[in-house]
Amino acid sequence: MAGTSITIDVSTVSTQRELHALLAHSLAFPAHYGHNWDAFWDCATDLAYSEPVSLTIVGLAQLKLRLPEDTAIFENCLNDLQRDHATFRMRMD
Repeated sequence: MAGTSITIDVSTVSTQRELHALLAHSLAFPAHYGHNWDAFWDCATDLAYSEPVSLTIVGLAQLKLRLPEDTAIFENCLNDLQRDHATFRMRMD
């Protein structure tokens, strides 16, 4: 699949604010990104519609130890994106 390949290392993230800042930067979300899970879904689906995306998330186990609820929401969003958009592929390490 041609398109964009992105790797995001979340292993050192310790707060929800830090996680959303990293996601916004890594995924080149627009300046109006709301730094919450609803805004993540909106921006991520826009990205999935615009071009093929291959996303690798590194350090998810470490993130889960610090932010278990946010990690679960994040994983659900990514799984839903992969299910709903043929141009979106992800891997979690």
